[in-house]
Amino acid sequence: MLLMGLRESEALRLRWDGFSGDGFFYGPARSKNGRSQMIPVAGEVLRILAAVPRDGDWVIPGRAGSIHLKGYTRVVVQQAGAAIGKPHLTPHRLRASCATIVVGCGAGAHQVRDLLRHSSISTSQVYVQKVPINIKALVDRTFSGIEQLFTPQALVTVPDPQQS
Repeated sequence: MLLMGLRESEALRLRWDGFSGDGFFYGPARSKNGRSQMIPVAGEVLRILAAVPRDGDWVIPGRAGSIHLKGYTRVVVQQAGAAIGKPHLTPHRLRASCATIVVGCGAGAHQVRDLLRHSSISTSQVYVQKVPINIKALVDRTFSGIEQLFTPQALVTVPDPQQS
């Protein structure tokens, strides 16, 4: 859920036949907005999946090879969260964290909307948490770029309009 931006229901319904031939994309069979859209699969997910047995249709099979009940991932995620000092971690919070991380790495609003498979950019923006460190990095990069534009060396290469 964290690395692919999956909804809890999509994570429970991960099927082996939903992956592209090379494994680099996954298409959920059902989506909340009704559109099936391929999702890029992170290298870390591919590494983990390589160790998972392909005994049935489901990537995470429940009892007797059926699908898990919805509460299954909630319990697993809460236990994992407690183990890392985040006792209130939820599957939905992992989805929002995915959105925040990709924005922090430079993704635009349209890309986040597409990754989360939302119909509206405004819905996706609700998922993205403000990260002050990212704003500082943006400001630093911007002003560093401006400073480079106006160094004495850069100004020498700019023609003087009064000499024309």
